[in-house]
Amino acid sequence: MHLLGDKAVSLTEGSIVVYDQVLTNLGNGYNENSGTFTAPLAGTYYFSIYFMTSAGYAHLGIFVNGERSCTSYAQADYGVATCAVIEELNVGDVVNVKVSYPGSSTKLYGNSNPNGYKHQNGFVGLLYTKA
Repeated sequence: MHLLGDKAVSLTEGSIVVYDQVLTNLGNGYNENSGTFTAPLAGTYYFSIYFMTSAGYAHLGIFVNGERSCTSYAQADYGVATCAVIEELNVGDVVNVKVSYPGSSTKLYGNSNPNGYKHQNGFVGLLYTKA
């Protein structure tokens, strides 16, 4: 599981969301500097994102090798959304989360806010079955 840091972030169209708090990274597929997961093994993977906006709206998507696999939308302060996919990946395939709507500007809460809520924005990936 990977989480945004403690501070809110602002992102623009095409930006990769970098989840910089890594709770688990078995197989070391996730790079917390680039926000990219690279499949260490071929197989069937499950990926999901969840997010909360801090203002305006957010369009985020899971992208596999640069192609959108799913997109979700949240609007207004404290708007929430999720997105999940199951994908067949080969070794070296790349998965990341991007701002996915043309012209959008996204503001996401960090994982600590004045109300004390935690884990408001995250990215989960797991290997379901090896090929």
